[in-house]
Amino acid sequence: MSPRFTLTELLRSDGFVETWRGVDARGDEPVVVRRTVLTGDPKADDRIGHRYRAEIAAFSRRNLPGFPTILDFGIDGPAWSARLWAEAREDDPERLMADGADALAALHVAGLSHLNLHRGN
Repeated sequence: MSPRFTLTELLRSDGFVETWRGVDARGDEPVVVRRTVLTGDPKADDRIGHRYRAEIAAFSRRNLPGFPTILDFGIDGPAWSARLWAEAREDDPERLMADGADALAALHVAGLSHLNLHRGN
């Protein structure tokens, strides 16, 4: 992973991908860093890495509404990506749901699917 980013807090891990809060050394901006977790099983690691690299490639080519722009990424070794941190707006649940639906629609129009949809993302 690039030394540009400092990881500060592990937010979640699903066994395949870790999601970290971090800081971008270029401007001290908060970021989210996601990186694959290697299992030691070459077939499983290859499958996980392939899926995540495809996601990174798809997101880095598009500026999808409702999804943070990828600042940087790496695909050699464990794949990783860094995106701007976005604070959740929980004061207006209806707006939050509408924004989420719009983001998912844009994702589907781009030919992508969200494999891990939950409140935290």
